[in-house]
Amino acid sequence: MRTFVAGPDRDQLGFAVCSALTDLSRAAFSAWLRLRHHERGESAERVRLTSVGVLLTPRTDGYREWDTTVVAVNGGPELTDEELQTDRDLFNAPGSLGNAGTRPSS
Repeated sequence: MRTFVAGPDRDQLGFAVCSALTDLSRAAFSAWLRLRHHERGESAERVRLTSVGVLLTPRTDGYREWDTTVVAVNGGPELTDEELQTDRDLFNAPGSLGNAGTRPSS
């Protein structure tokens, strides 16, 4: 999972690749993007920011090779303290997949 930020008051793009599209992978990706959007809003005016995430997963039906799932978060995601702590424990732990980093785009 990676996040690219164009600047302090600009929207951000997050993307991830997963081996299968399941309810769990979809929910985890959405939670990860909400957390990244929340963290971004701590240093910027969140109401004006949008975070867009793209999840790439393989298809097995022969229609095409890949599936893309798009998630967007705008404004404040309104996470409860419990949700925020759970997401931080899951995605911000050293060595976790969700902690691959944020890179400013060039």
